[in-house]
Amino acid sequence: MEPPRLPSLLEHLDVSACWTFVSDRTSDRPASPSHVKIAQVVYWQHFEASEWDIEYDLGKLASHGISDWEAEEVIFNMFVARPNKKVHGPDRYQLVGRTDAGRALLLIVHVFGERQMRVLNGWPL
Repeated sequence: MEPPRLPSLLEHLDVSACWTFVSDRTSDRPASPSHVKIAQVVYWQHFEASEWDIEYDLGKLASHGISDWEAEEVIFNMFVARPNKKVHGPDRYQLVGRTDAGRALLLIVHVFGERQMRVLNGWPL
């Protein structure tokens, strides 16, 4: 069975973010509209941090000894991105990178809205 096609309006979004269909069904029957969700997928290869509105959970970062400016340095420097655990949903990612001082950090981010990101937590590596 062929996956559902994206509506033509969603196919023409810019190169840094696009939308995809995610189904929570496991059967071969066609999914009804109530079982199909739209999730945002970020093209990390074209990511420009300066074009995004980024929020930080200062309490959780501070509890692991990370300041907001260190998290920002990781996001503005080069990092490796991978999906976070599926249980948290398709819009959460793990970013692994270094600060300007060379400190290695793992950040958990949630991507939402139009070019909005929230740094939820982080750990030193």
